[in-house]
Amino acid sequence: MIPRLAPESSADRPALIDAIDGRSLSHARLAERLDREAALWPARKGLALVAAAPRLDRVCRWLSLMRAGHAVMLVPPELTPARLDRLVERYRPDWLLGWPSRPGYADLDAEVQAIERPDPRPLHDDLCLLLSTSGSSGAPRMVRLSRRAVAANATSIAQALALTPQDCVATTLPLSYSYGLSLLHSHLAAGATVVLSGQSVLERGFWDMAGQYGLTFLAGVPFVWQSLRRLDLDALAPASLRFATQAGGRLDPRLIEYFHTLMARRGGGLFTMYGQTEATARMTVLPPDQVPVRLGSVGRPIPGGRITIRDGVVVYGGDNVMMGYGESRNDLGRGDELAGVLDTGDYGRLDGDGYVWLEGRAGRVVKVMGLRLDLDEVQARAALFGSAAALVRGDDLLVLVAGPLPDSTARAAFAAELGLPPVVVRWRQVAAIPWAGNGKIDLAALEALV
Repeated sequence: MIPRLAPESSADRPALIDAIDGRSLSHARLAERLDREAALWPARKGLALVAAAPRLDRVCRWLSLMRAGHAVMLVPPELTPARLDRLVERYRPDWLLGWPSRPGYADLDAEVQAIERPDPRPLHDDLCLLLSTSGSSGAPRMVRLSRRAVAANATSIAQALALTPQDCVATTLPLSYSYGLSLLHSHLAAGATVVLSGQSVLERGFWDMAGQYGLTFLAGVPFVWQSLRRLDLDALAPASLRFATQAGGRLDPRLIEYFHTLMARRGGGLFTMYGQTEATARMTVLPPDQVPVRLGSVGRPIPGGRITIRDGVVVYGGDNVMMGYGESRNDLGRGDELAGVLDTGDYGRLDGDGYVWLEGRAGRVVKVMGLRLDLDEVQARAALFGSAAALVRGDDLLVLVAGPLPDSTARAAFAAELGLPPVVVRWRQVAAIPWAGNGKIDLAALEALV
């Protein structure tokens, strides 16, 4: 399921560590456990709806399901009862893993419930993983991923980041989020160590744990890096931490430069990445040695991937492209509908060396006074003043900031950077910017604020 790239000599190194109770499994022991547990699942292919908590036993359970050829749908453990009901009704999962007992299901053990009347609609043989493109899994539409896609992306990311068995990463992002899950898969493929932790990087306890286990990689989305910029990361982080990865949205180039410089002083650097759940996780990577000379690029395609530009839109091709979308159990019997080609919906260009430069997302590119603006870029710039979001209201650009508003001089400079007169850039202070579970702004909740 997840190819192993590391030499056999690393089999005794830790694969998974549960930061809550300290239990761990070596790569050899993990493989033995997954084989043993996989043999206990029924032969008929089924679907498990999993509360993707970062705990050792939970992760082993769903990995064993995948190893046995079943499909898993990973969703946040904090999913509301109403949203859980909607998913159960639409997808009729054969097993529920990590949820309270519910009608129509019988307890197999303390963790697993099995459906009492299995749904006769078959699942496609290649189906392996279902992930939501929504951070809250509020929408029923899921991305259907094959075993081949999951394996290909784990291998490509491990190669692109040059991961080794000596590397160690913590689950700083939800495992129900494609970026967070890719940390688990790519590090396991490389024979590296994954520390299962639910702590935030903004908590002191996280950094105590980072020092205890010798983290070498730190993964984040723009919100994480914007928050860490206000802290002394160099003082917080253990000496072992040398590399960082950024994905999940546009980060202001000044912050990219700052964190790359910080990691370079430690002997490493920052990898800037671009991906979508529809491509399992990653599509491109900009290695640290290219950050100083190609600041703002999201890099070149991962091994096995390819990028073309069609009518100004980035088109990705590779084994990690999804089979298609699914909105109910009926859709899970369908095969591959995209043939390995994904229209990303992102505007962009390729330079002469094959590096990708994004120029905005369809639906987030607007015009204000005739000037084309990428709202994600506006948000990235405004984040220097605090957690921020941007919308268009009428003929004006509206910038929401959670925190003190910038003074008139800073507001005028901000407007000038965008090429707009200050009068059309309106500012509003809000209590908080609504963030989804995947580290991106919850646009529906944002609209409700205004």
